[in-house]
Amino acid sequence: MTEKLVEKMETYLSSFLPAVQLKEAIKELKKLIPDIKNQAERLSNEIEENLREILVKKLDIVWKEARENVAARLMQVEDDITQLMYSIYNNLRTNPLKEIRFALTPQTDPKEVANIATTAEQNWNLTKIGVSESIIAEMETSASMRKTGDFLYRAGKFNEALKWYARALTAIMYPQSSPQNSETTPRYAIGEYIPFGALKLENYDVNFDGKQELIYIPSREIGGLNILGAVINKGGYQWPETRLKGIIIPLLGVFPDNKILFANWENPRLYDAKIVTNDGEPLTIKRSSETITVIPSYDFLCGDVDGDEETEIVALTYPAGIAIYKYNGECLEEVYKRVTGKICAGILADINGDGKNEIIIVSSNGQITAVSLETPSKTLISEGTITDPITCVISVGRILNEDADEIYITSQREGILQLTLHQDKLSIVRISSESPISLTIAKTRKESKPHLITLNYSLNGLNLSFFSVEEVLGVASISKLFEIPLYLPEPIEIKRGKNLCSGDIRTSRNIAKSLDIDNDSVDEFFFAFEKTLIGIDLKF
Repeated sequence: MTEKLVEKMETYLSSFLPAVQLKEAIKELKKLIPDIKNQAERLSNEIEENLREILVKKLDIVWKEARENVAARLMQVEDDITQLMYSIYNNLRTNPLKEIRFALTPQTDPKEVANIATTAEQNWNLTKIGVSESIIAEMETSASMRKTGDFLYRAGKFNEALKWYARALTAIMYPQSSPQNSETTPRYAIGEYIPFGALKLENYDVNFDGKQELIYIPSREIGGLNILGAVINKGGYQWPETRLKGIIIPLLGVFPDNKILFANWENPRLYDAKIVTNDGEPLTIKRSSETITVIPSYDFLCGDVDGDEETEIVALTYPAGIAIYKYNGECLEEVYKRVTGKICAGILADINGDGKNEIIIVSSNGQITAVSLETPSKTLISEGTITDPITCVISVGRILNEDADEIYITSQREGILQLTLHQDKLSIVRISSESPISLTIAKTRKESKPHLITLNYSLNGLNLSFFSVEEVLGVASISKLFEIPLYLPEPIEIKRGKNLCSGDIRTSRNIAKSLDIDNDSVDEFFFAFEKTLIGIDLKF
């Protein structure tokens, strides 16, 4: 090809160049032939490589779209089948078959007749239970949503799966079920679960409609799950809608300009947390004589701890201790700091009834410390310890009176414990030797007194026990009122998390929360464990 090109050039140049110059030009042109060949080959290879990349990208796009279309169609087909089965089921319930014809062979053997009669009686007794049929019907909607979540989970689309699991969890709460009168007790409970643990469960009016939403901050044992947070009872949509990366924890309370603040760990492997506004702007932090931009912390608590009716931010810091910050509308100012030892769990509660919260810390050695910002500040250390602080579950509420918070703790080795305060003496008192999986304080009726409610293992699966709490001569005692079975869509393994003692802010924490999110005047229960969040609705 290059020789023909030289011949053409020679013919062209001979028309206006003398013979001597033509000879020199042809000589120089032939020297360039190897370079021309190399450049032509290089250009050909580049064109071929570019075409290959374009083709591969196009095929990837086409394949991805095809997979998504097939997946969406399969989910639609599965939903259609589920709806068809549900329609057939409802039609059979509404219009049962009037006549069924069998080809029967008369049985004359008395022994066989007796066996048939016994079997028929047993089957009839099973059909008289009744509650199983209603439970199946109530869980049909959530079951179809769970299947969609499972499909997306297996496909590795964890963020989308979380939305469907949240919808399934919400679906069990409808239709609403409320007690008929003050004497009515729940007959059973229905539960759903999300196969991710929790870092936080908070309630807040996200869309300012006067109703509380349940904000779920998932744990990150699964690397592909990177959604910042979700509103469980609003379809599991992401909240907050921000460009922040890593892990966030909402800091909710009364702040200047009605702002919402967030603690943000951009790198979850480190303890350095920035405090940012809902606009994503980081705040500067004034501490002593220096100004910093991050707080070395693995959790934050929010509440009024000094009685000024504004919210303070309590950081559970690393190295082990607490630090209290106030937000003035422009920056955070550190107002208190104390070393407490390695922290396993922390809560805020008004245990002395003075109108402001005390900071309650459970240390890794089992001691409980209460810090009160009085003048001067006061620190109380419990008499006695918890033997398994790493996996303990803490619940705060008011059962005995409306003046002060009560703290109940479940310990796998010691049963149910109560933290008491009498004349500046902080004590850990065992009130039951039963060791539940978790516990919470909730109401079964809007006007009723709250109950202490425990989640337990039983021979038939899981159940809920309801306790009343009474105080005699300054000592609390509990008595079991009743227990009901808990029905889940499938058996699950429940294992407590390690709270803050794991040393990794990404791992699951043990959380118990009660909240009426379906507005039926009855609280729903939410229990978070290692890689599991269970939601429970009572049925009357």
